[in-house]
Amino acid sequence: MRNERNREERVHAVITELQREDIPGPRKAALLKSFREQMPDAGEVIDKMLLDQTTELHAALNNASQHLEKLRSRIEELLAPPYFPARILAVDATMRGREAYVTCNGQSRMVTVDEDVPDLEIGAEVLLSQTMNRVVALAPASAPRYGETALLERVLDSGSLLVSVRGETRTVVASRELRNNPPKIGASVQMDPTGIIAQRELSGSGADEYVISEPPEVCFDDIGGLDDEIQRVREVILLHTRHSGVTSRYALPRSNAILLAGRSGSGKTMLAQATCRFLGELAGTGQGRWLYVSPGDLKDMYYGNTERKIRQLFAAARAAADRDPSPLIIFFDELDSYLSKRTGGQFHRVQNEVTAALLAEMDGFQKHVNVWLMGATNRLDALDPAAVRASRFGDNIITFGALRRSGTREIFKKYLPDTLPVYGGSIDFLIELVTSMLYAPNAANKVVDIQFRDGTKRAVEARDLISGAEVQKICRIAKEMAALREIESGESDGLRLQDLQTGVEKFIEESAAKLKPHNVGDYVDNLPQDLDVVKVEAVRELKSVARVRAA
Repeated sequence: MRNERNREERVHAVITELQREDIPGPRKAALLKSFREQMPDAGEVIDKMLLDQTTELHAALNNASQHLEKLRSRIEELLAPPYFPARILAVDATMRGREAYVTCNGQSRMVTVDEDVPDLEIGAEVLLSQTMNRVVALAPASAPRYGETALLERVLDSGSLLVSVRGETRTVVASRELRNNPPKIGASVQMDPTGIIAQRELSGSGADEYVISEPPEVCFDDIGGLDDEIQRVREVILLHTRHSGVTSRYALPRSNAILLAGRSGSGKTMLAQATCRFLGELAGTGQGRWLYVSPGDLKDMYYGNTERKIRQLFAAARAAADRDPSPLIIFFDELDSYLSKRTGGQFHRVQNEVTAALLAEMDGFQKHVNVWLMGATNRLDALDPAAVRASRFGDNIITFGALRRSGTREIFKKYLPDTLPVYGGSIDFLIELVTSMLYAPNAANKVVDIQFRDGTKRAVEARDLISGAEVQKICRIAKEMAALREIESGESDGLRLQDLQTGVEKFIEESAAKLKPHNVGDYVDNLPQDLDVVKVEAVRELKSVARVRAA
């Protein structure tokens, strides 16, 4: 056993010696021959060990060769030129066979189409060969579709589309999807990355996104204190809807824009809502359609997007007017936020462009007999002169002055119906008393004294500041006090004069607190234009609502 182990160790030593690289081949052959002569019985072991090592080396060499081939293929793939994505603009048969007119990297070219490529449609994304002279395949179906959003302005006779992108109008190619199902005017479409092809219509981008189907539930009978203003609106609408023959005989152009100007809370929005209902009744539909535009609806922080939204809004309204003959009112609340005076300087350039864009869109709406433009502002002097000229809002400017006593009484009747429980009298009697609190010359209804720069003074009284919204608030405070008293006592004694007086006191107190030299003109009419207000003094220290309740 020991001799066998010694023999194997000597064989391993010889094999190790034969594997040394610093020994030349003849020396290794002589060494192997000498060892066989010395140990003739170890020849079989030597041959087996050499055969095993040869087999292992051959397998390792094969594995290394395969790995090297994979590396060589990978390197070739990495170094190979890429396929180039392109968009099909047209396909035709030429002398060279089937060819496609494509756009790639901002360049257009005519390339051949491989035979195994299926039928191509306009707008399809394909792959060009490395030399960019042949269509080799369609782009993968999973490739994302991306690009800018454009507003459709018109479908041309050629099938191309006229769209607006970032304030610019351009003609683009319609994909097969859009040619088979043309979108409505005002719809948003997705462009391809090159900006040449309109790929598809974006969902929820039509006119129905903007037009509210149900108009506000307000009619003229719900409004108090605005009889003159309501009569003026009725005259304008009836003249241009029911008496077209008379207007034609007198060569009166149609005027479809009405501007409501007055202080905040005077009922401008409510009058516009009631006008929408009135138009629907005239048309026989029972209701009109109402598109309300608040000051922030169209504003956008990115340059050009506000103008784009304005065009999109009017395009949607135009499509809605063409599709449905029902009356449509586009109502701009706080119109001065869009049509403020244009001034010079780089700082005001963006607002100037917004004003110009809105005025341009207004001019194109006179031909739509079922569309009316209405705007409301409490800063008539801030509007651009072009907005209040004739044929725009200047034809019908309805101003809301200070409420007269009779108008205030009518508004109180709207918010204090006969069905309310009343303590110690009738509701009409309470309304007459609370109106006297606001208007009687000997009542304690003075709010502040204002002083002008020349030293003259003027008293501001409750009658100068009262509005429909303030009357509503006075009534709400009074009814809340009556309701809380019933909850606390468990007895229903009804609305009291003291409840309404608390509301009036609260109104005077809050009015005195908000009047400052710089904003008096926003609340008080007929102030001198050439004299600045330098001082505002409260007439008296008013009780708080809490103290009045306890009194």
